[in-house]
Amino acid sequence: MLEGMVGLKMRGLGDRRWLVLVTVACHCGLVFGDEAGRSPGIGGPHALKHHSTGADWIGPPGPMYVSPSETVPDIHNAAADVMADDVLPERVSVLVQFQPVGDGVTEAMSRTRRSRVDRWAKDVGGRQKYVYKTVLPDTVNLRDIPTTQIRELERLPGVVKVERDQLMHAHLTVSTPMIRALQSQISAAGLSADGSGVRVCVIDTGIDSDHVMYGDRVDTAAGRDFANDDNDPEDDNGHGTNVAGIAVGGVGISDERCGVPTTLQGVAPAATLVGIKVLGASGSGFTSDVIAGIDYAADQSASGGRCDVINLSLGGGVFGGACNGESSAIAANNAVANGVVVVASAGNEANANALGSPACASDAIAVGAVFDDDFPNCEHDDSSFSWCANAQCTEILCTDTNITADALICFSNRTDQLDVTAPGCVSTSAGVGSGGTGLVGQCGTSQAAPHVAGLAALLLSVDPTLTPAEVRQIIRDGAIDLGPPGFDIGYGYGRIDAIDALSLLAPCVGDGDCDDGDACTTDTCVAGSCTNVAIACGADDTCVNGVCEALGACCQGSLCDVRATSECASLSGVFLGGGSVCGSGAANNPTTYTATPDVAIPDGGGIGNPVSDTIVVPDSFPIGDIDVSITITHTWVGDVTVSLEHDGTSVTLIDRPGVPDSTFGCDSSNFDGMVLDDDGTGGAIESQCQTNLTSPPNYTPNNALAAFNGMDAAGAWTITVFDSATPDPGTLNAWSLAIDGLGFNPCTSLCADASACDDGLFCNGMETCDPANPSADAFGCVAGVAPVVDDGVACTIDSCDEDTDTVLNVADDAQCPGACDRCDPISGCWHCPFDLDGDADGAIGTGDFGLFTGCFGQVYLPGDANYDTCLLSNFDGEVDSETGAYNVGTGDFGLFSSCFGLTCETCVLCTP
Repeated sequence: MLEGMVGLKMRGLGDRRWLVLVTVACHCGLVFGDEAGRSPGIGGPHALKHHSTGADWIGPPGPMYVSPSETVPDIHNAAADVMADDVLPERVSVLVQFQPVGDGVTEAMSRTRRSRVDRWAKDVGGRQKYVYKTVLPDTVNLRDIPTTQIRELERLPGVVKVERDQLMHAHLTVSTPMIRALQSQISAAGLSADGSGVRVCVIDTGIDSDHVMYGDRVDTAAGRDFANDDNDPEDDNGHGTNVAGIAVGGVGISDERCGVPTTLQGVAPAATLVGIKVLGASGSGFTSDVIAGIDYAADQSASGGRCDVINLSLGGGVFGGACNGESSAIAANNAVANGVVVVASAGNEANANALGSPACASDAIAVGAVFDDDFPNCEHDDSSFSWCANAQCTEILCTDTNITADALICFSNRTDQLDVTAPGCVSTSAGVGSGGTGLVGQCGTSQAAPHVAGLAALLLSVDPTLTPAEVRQIIRDGAIDLGPPGFDIGYGYGRIDAIDALSLLAPCVGDGDCDDGDACTTDTCVAGSCTNVAIACGADDTCVNGVCEALGACCQGSLCDVRATSECASLSGVFLGGGSVCGSGAANNPTTYTATPDVAIPDGGGIGNPVSDTIVVPDSFPIGDIDVSITITHTWVGDVTVSLEHDGTSVTLIDRPGVPDSTFGCDSSNFDGMVLDDDGTGGAIESQCQTNLTSPPNYTPNNALAAFNGMDAAGAWTITVFDSATPDPGTLNAWSLAIDGLGFNPCTSLCADASACDDGLFCNGMETCDPANPSADAFGCVAGVAPVVDDGVACTIDSCDEDTDTVLNVADDAQCPGACDRCDPISGCWHCPFDLDGDADGAIGTGDFGLFTGCFGQVYLPGDANYDTCLLSNFDGEVDSETGAYNVGTGDFGLFSSCFGLTCETCVLCTP
């Protein structure tokens, strides 16, 4: 989400002008219009003609195309306008999290506490707007709460956390053929999938419900508008309508491109569309409204949205890793847990390794954007695009040069949380206005995400039993690998491909077809169906790299034997393989990891934006204890919230510290190398109010860092700082982690049997226990002999699969020399029988055809001179069961002639 506007410099229009992209509210950029879809209410005075198709450039709230002499409307404060619409001055909207039922809290106690908070809100002039049902059952949304009363709200019984409600922004088509999702392409591949029976929820600015691309498939009764509190989610912006057309638009409208009529089709043209409006006309809205939309969509009851797929082309914040502690991310993850596929756009900030929420939710499918295959052409002949970073277009965010199909768009956020990419520029789809026939083309990750949502609908229409995790993995596995080999932060697992993904739903043949990408499951193919069974770890174990680790008991690293924690008590001093031994659990000296980001903390001003920084710990060891040191320059610490996240666990370290009676806490205070320690001697950080908070002494964090104990230290650690009030900008100067690892005392006992030496791995061979062997190590263990992988067949790809404990020898036709050759996994390469003249050129030509006609019309018996030669021409397989005679006749000739002049690669008849 780019604050303000971003722009695109376009050439070939007679003069040089700027296309300004307004993405305060959406993960979209460049917007094209169509004469049938012009909307004076949107285009306004800044809508200009496109140079070749007569299309309009649509103005705010989407991107605008303007000349340098024109004045760009100031919509940088659109988010503040939304806040003003629904919250009284000097008041805020908050999310209140209650202590859940259980652990001493009864249903009656919970109801009493909720009623008390509701009455309290009314007493201070506020109101309760949302009570979430499905995805955040322990959270409510309160509006119009005085900022001076937040501390009092936090002290009410049962209230666990009060979180300031943030604003989110909204982050066929010629792109459908690029991912091979046209119905004609799917049918030609021998597949069938159109999205029928699947409900797709577009949570956005609403939809144009009577648009011809999907009008007859809209469930209008299920539509909801949480931005305006009604049941009519009509689109007053255009973003949601465009997104919906990409995901589920049917064949019903065409666009003339370069003088050639082109029929537009969305990815899942038979799916049912449910419009859920959570963003206003400016394209912005509260997080609480977005959560309400997710909550409704994931509700599978008769009163809910009953959605199978949710598309979220919107987001907020910047997160360097998984953000599972952020409210909208929690909602997205809980929707997935409720059986709904959640797709979210990665955002358009050109971040090197970060994205917004909810795309950073670990269970959501995060989608980046690539250029479509229509550059350059008669409409878009530019060799480079410069994208603006602000409303006035005075700063360039990034520039794309040498644009080609599948090239990453420079503003698409790179991140190690990314799943896949999809076409994001330019995607022509439905537009608002003009009686439901309008068209508009847009650029952004907002346009990429609905391609993936539509693909998810196709998969579910073929197999409704697929879980969200299975849909996600199939989309990843079916993607075309681009960029560096394997996963990378730019393309994720690759650019999506509908036919490749749908082909993965075919019955499995071998265990390799069932690999779910999880090393901690055993994947097998049984009777054409895949079975993925979790490795049986003990109750307190964690599966790492395919083996069970009893953290803190008797294992270290990922080289442990597979055994339950209960067994470790009797194994003290027993070697477990790879140098690991049972340990005492005593702490070692800490290892310190430090970062000095010096990044600005945006001033809250009643809205606020969190800032994050990430430390990547390269060392793998179980955590025994952890302390955090923080240096923040900030003139008033009373409104600062600091949280730490690692591997899906988030801990709030500082939550606006200060003396309880001071409402918002201290003034004139910095965090100057302050250390947070569960065993701190300086007292609780919440009660501190000093000129500068320094260490020593150490302070006790708001929530215990012990939540990370026992986890693997390796991986990303992300600190997030949020300023909730104004005026006091600050800087996150530096921070560090001091981590104690669980100790492992070396022991000298010799092995008793092979089980004490087993490292749990297959491909390096079975270890044995033989203390007398000269090759034995200090514990008497002898390394195993790796299994033989090479099968001696030149055209097979040979490998060892650690997940399934098997050696794989996979036939690969590309290893054979001739274009028509095929690889037999036993005998090796053999020549295509249709290449009858033996020239191995791969072409079925005159020599082959001449030999065939020499056999045509003849009956041959075994022993005849030409029996063996002409047998190759008996393509229809008609053989007399009694005499063994066959006739090379019309059926054979008809089949063969269809291949004449083609190659075995293109003629399916050439594949035996």
